[in-house]
Amino acid sequence: MSQEYLHRHKQRWIQDMEDDITVTGCENTDVISFSTGMFRADQLAKAFKWQISEIAQKSCELLKQNHKIEIHTQVFKNGTDCEVLSPKSKGWKKGKFKVKLELEFIPAETEDIQGFESYSSGLDSLRSKIDSSQE
Repeated sequence: MSQEYLHRHKQRWIQDMEDDITVTGCENTDVISFSTGMFRADQLAKAFKWQISEIAQKSCELLKQNHKIEIHTQVFKNGTDCEVLSPKSKGWKKGKFKVKLELEFIPAETEDIQGFESYSSGLDSLRSKIDSSQE
């Protein structure tokens, strides 16, 4: 396969994945800061889409080579047809197997709030001193 074909295939795959990789816990226009830089949430999701396309292709190849499981990269977009047999059911249940990726922002618990409260109480103390000196 030519590099041009692979690049076009990757671009098409990323466009198909447009709504499949999102950042939960924040809005698309929110800015996420890492020690290495700052990114808007939607830009971060797009960067992951580029990397995931390569990982998806390689994963499908390795599944076939190492485990004799043949699925295609569509498993990341639309899923692939399959059947599931469960001890609780009376037979095979038809459906789709789909791989989903979710990027999630998880806010810190109470650390920031406690810091804010102690900062506020420090200001309250200062206000009291100012008020008492004005009396």
